[in-house]
Amino acid sequence: MQLNYSDFSDCTGACAIVDHLLTQYTEHCGPAGVSYARSRLANTNQVYLVIPNSEHSPFILRVTGEQRHDMIDMSDRVNHEKMEMGVLHFLEENRCSFVPEILSNDSGHSITLGPQGERCCAFSYKTGQTIGNFNQLSAFNMSQRAELFSCVGELSRTLSHYSIKDFSKEKNLNQLNGIGPQRFNRIVECLNQISNFNAHILIHEYKNTI
Repeated sequence: MQLNYSDFSDCTGACAIVDHLLTQYTEHCGPAGVSYARSRLANTNQVYLVIPNSEHSPFILRVTGEQRHDMIDMSDRVNHEKMEMGVLHFLEENRCSFVPEILSNDSGHSITLGPQGERCCAFSYKTGQTIGNFNQLSAFNMSQRAELFSCVGELSRTLSHYSIKDFSKEKNLNQLNGIGPQRFNRIVECLNQISNFNAHILIHEYKNTI
């Protein structure tokens, strides 16, 4: 769904990663600085609405891998994001009306790397109203449902002509089992860094259900 200003909480200056990444988007930020707010809706990624203090247009900054970059396979994530950017560029070139424009950084790239391996992408801000989850249409009236299905149809027709160039191959079950212990130990290590929290006690308590 398209995002609305009310879906964000102001956090200007409170996120060092965002402050660092924005220095690589000076063309879009303008000369007078910016304010930014974090999305209340996004969970998997960190999504920020950036509002320049000048006449420049607001835009979306999405940060992936924040605070967990060393717990995932970076090569898989980078390949996945390259594939995603390829799809979005194709949709933009074919004038899909509901697809945001990908904003390049000052070096002309679609993906920006952060100081700790985070990946960042910027998009034009699409105004609109958040209605509900597309898997649960009870909040949609009939005209909104018709618009949703029309967009899905347009998306399907356009992508039927797309050929994937940067293919992101999913791991099979055997490969996932091989990296499981490493990820699990890293999760335990991170949990134990939380004050008054002992991951081993919690794991022992619930060992029969894990």
